Amino acid sequence: MSHSPPKCFTVLLSRQGASVLEQPGASVFVEDAVASDDAVLLAFDCLLKKTGARQVRVLLSSSLVDHVAIPGLVHWLKNSDLVALGRSRLAAFYGTDQVQRKVIVSREGYGAACLAASAGKELLDCLEQTADARQVDIVGIQPLAARAIEVLRKELCGNSALAIVIDEVDALWVGLRANGSWRSIRNLPASALRYSSPLDLLKRECLSAGLSGVEYIYCAASGSADAPVLDWGQDSTDFSDRLRLGGGARRLDLSFREKRGSRMGWYLLGASIIALMGSAYAWRNLQLQHGDAVMVMERQRRVEQQFREDANNSAASMQSDYDRALAAYRMQTTPWKELFATLNEYAGDTVGILDFSVDALTGGLAIDGEAKKFDDVQDFVDRLTQASQFHGVKVSSITPGGEGAGGRARFSLSASWSSGVSQPENETP
Repeated sequence: MSHSPPKCFTVLLSRQGASVLEQPGASVFVEDAVASDDAVLLAFDCLLKKTGARQVRVLLSSSLVDHVAIPGLVHWLKNSDLVALGRSRLAAFYGTDQVQRKVIVSREGYGAACLAASAGKELLDCLEQTADARQVDIVGIQPLAARAIEVLRKELCGNSALAIVIDEVDALWVGLRANGSWRSIRNLPASALRYSSPLDLLKRECLSAGLSGVEYIYCAASGSADAPVLDWGQDSTDFSDRLRLGGGARRLDLSFREKRGSRMGWYLLGASIIALMGSAYAWRNLQLQHGDAVMVMERQRRVEQQFREDANNSAASMQSDYDRALAAYRMQTTPWKELFATLNEYAGDTVGILDFSVDALTGGLAIDGEAKKFDDVQDFVDRLTQASQFHGVKVSSITPGGEGAGGRARFSLSASWSSGVSQPENETP
């Protein structure tokens, strides 16, 4: 009578190859000391062909993933925020680009993050493609350390100092925890035990994490069921079977029976609902009254704003009309002949006026001219300053004569003309 293969296998992937935890001897090893991702995928494909499984649960060895501890003060973060936090801490700790890696965050309980791990996206995608080619369904991919934390969930709830050690084929995973938080999580090479005993290695890890020692040691061998477990002392507990089986089914505590609530609780609940509805109704009325008051105030504000705009427009229109009338009046009453004659007299033969402009509204003058010498410009400005008809004479620019200007000095000045300009009796509108 032939026996059908188990419904679901648990496959452990590492740099040394692939093995089935439920079947002793069902392993495919890689010949290279440090295998590449392609060699690991090839071993996985050969193992699927060898076992003939239809469903597998994949556990990733510490040699294929990066681990880092997350502080315990992030209990209320969402999963996406936890993944982002884990990615940043992994990048800071390992100094590698974690964008191209998939980050997995494991929790100890509700909202409490404890461990972040990352694996290459290309490796995970190739695993799924290899399984699809063999028509095998992958029911889950999980780091081996996260699997260990799941099966030891009850032991991790306390504040005792403890150590979790997973002896893998090519690596040694050591996690130290005390007072409800992780003190150290490290991936050590298998050669770390070559010149040191397991207990001495654990003592050094405790000292580097700031611990004098641990009260409990949980150790496991991640290989098949016949894999030996290292001697971690008489206080150590082997949880290899729990690690291979995933902790088994959780037991339910039925000793506590829920008591039915008394009627007083229902009365209090009903009174609270009625009080809440009354408060909501009163708040709604206040909101409506507030809305009506805001509408009245807004209407009044718009009326006042329109009144001010109309008054400002009317005043601006009256001022513009007055300015135009005053400019026309001064243009007609300014003695232009006397003004030009005075300027020609002061300019003489040494100064030539090139441009002349006048503002009839303010009585301002702007003169551009040139002179044979700089001293001639100075004499012209002095004559205008001393004359009673001009005031506020200011030189805005002066350019000494050069070869390009024919040796002449050019200047620009401004002044006000007041002689003979009559003012209207009332200039204020």
